[in-house]
Amino acid sequence: GSIRDYLEMAKSGQERPVMTFADQLPQMFVGPAAYDKPAIALRLLRDVVVGPERFDPAFKEYFRRWAYKHPTPADFFRTIEDGVGEDLSWFWRAWFYTTQQLDQAVDSVTTADSTGVESQIHLRNAGGIPMPVELGLLMDDGSTRRLRLPVEIWYHGERFTAVVPGPGKVNGVVLDPDGVYPDVKRDNNRWAAAGSTP
Repeated sequence: GSIRDYLEMAKSGQERPVMTFADQLPQMFVGPAAYDKPAIALRLLRDVVVGPERFDPAFKEYFRRWAYKHPTPADFFRTIEDGVGEDLSWFWRAWFYTTQQLDQAVDSVTTADSTGVESQIHLRNAGGIPMPVELGLLMDDGSTRRLRLPVEIWYHGERFTAVVPGPGKVNGVVLDPDGVYPDVKRDNNRWAAAGSTP
């Protein structure tokens, strides 16, 4: 499907930005660059970044506003931003104007002290595309938690430390536990304490 084709292109080293003219793309990547990546990006924008309750009316407004006209990509971007009431320039730039990739990573987890008062999860945006972070946590008592971090954590750099208050400490972490993101390197999405399986 489209995610598999996009990931193949992204990992090939031959990816070009979506905004590249089709005749300048390697033939085998015309479909993934022109169709798959934009479709994936818009699905993530709707389902993960802004939510269907804001995206769907904005999308309908785009069709209403630009019916029987000749809109440009900038017209689409501006209409969606107007409709959701949010500056999404970071999103358009990353997904449509660069070859950055989605690769979120768990570098390590530390605990402040042996009482497990606080665990720190050291995250990295290894691929360059900023997106919200969804974490599945396994605690030392066997319970599980979910933690969602907003995209703004990446505004000041590629590294972020998420603090998880106790009681208890984090024994395992899984990034994107539902497998929603087209992450190019999933082997860095997990961390487990010695003797644990996330």
